[in-house]
Amino acid sequence: MSIQTIELVRGKDRKLYPAGGPRPAAEVERLRSLTHSLACGQGLSERAAQRALLEEHGVRRSTGIIHRDLAEYDCGGQFGRPCKGAPAG
Repeated sequence: MSIQTIELVRGKDRKLYPAGGPRPAAEVERLRSLTHSLACGQGLSERAAQRALLEEHGVRRSTGIIHRDLAEYDCGGQFGRPCKGAPAG
């Protein structure tokens, strides 16, 4: 197990955020795709996907953002089974 250090800054609302400001749109889309492949492709839970993003890729994302990413991501049945984020129906 390796240790990842992520620099944080305190925002005006007193919450902690990663230093460097908002991520570019291309980076956000890459992380959404990566999150989907972890959760739907490898069958990880949202919490396990969060841990894998941090430990393997050095990216910290909240479980709320991961949940939103999975709910909004359309994979088109890429992994041959219903997507975790797909609405029931």
